[in-house]
Amino acid sequence: MKNKFHPSFILKNLSKRSLKGLKFTGHLLSNFQKDGRVLYYYASQETQKQFDLNSYEIAMFVNELANIENNLIW
Repeated sequence: MKNKFHPSFILKNLSKRSLKGLKFTGHLLSNFQKDGRVLYYYASQETQKQFDLNSYEIAMFVNELANIENNLIW
């Protein structure tokens, strides 16, 4: 690479995921709902407490459902 810069360190760190986040992703993928072509998941207060995530943190997982077949997410 030019100037001896290689983006592998940055790319590796950008793709890191927390164990807490992976556990929630598993829960999300196992419990989402489908209404026609719309996929959705409601994260209750109980779920937020269970995974120690607030609503803003959970909102970052919206794209986990985005690439499932020919569906829409909400």
